[in-house]
Amino acid sequence: MRSLERNMQNLWLISPTTYVPLLDSEGFDTGETTVGYSTPIEIAINIYPSNGRIVQQIFGNDISLDLLALSTDIVLDKRSLLFLNEPTSNFGTTYDYEVTHIKHSINSYNYGLRNRT
Repeated sequence: MRSLERNMQNLWLISPTTYVPLLDSEGFDTGETTVGYSTPIEIAINIYPSNGRIVQQIFGNDISLDLLALSTDIVLDKRSLLFLNEPTSNFGTTYDYEVTHIKHSINSYNYGLRNRT
């Protein structure tokens, strides 16, 4: 019932593709990285609030999420970024939700989403 077609919401997805180390002015590695992102694609995925039994049953009691996403065919990575409107630039600072937790079952993928603060 959670994966009905009529419950899907259209979102824009961007996945991290590369991690490039940051260098200081002398060319030495600083230990920090910058992230390169993929081209935005539009997806349709089921979104649910993170309150109640659903999140407790899937992820446990000690987790802080804003939304729960469920899909049978869309595979997301940790640190994937989701946008409510088509993104144009500054993906790392303008996203609406970030995938922070993933639970895979036999028939579906469950994603814990955290809002940008």
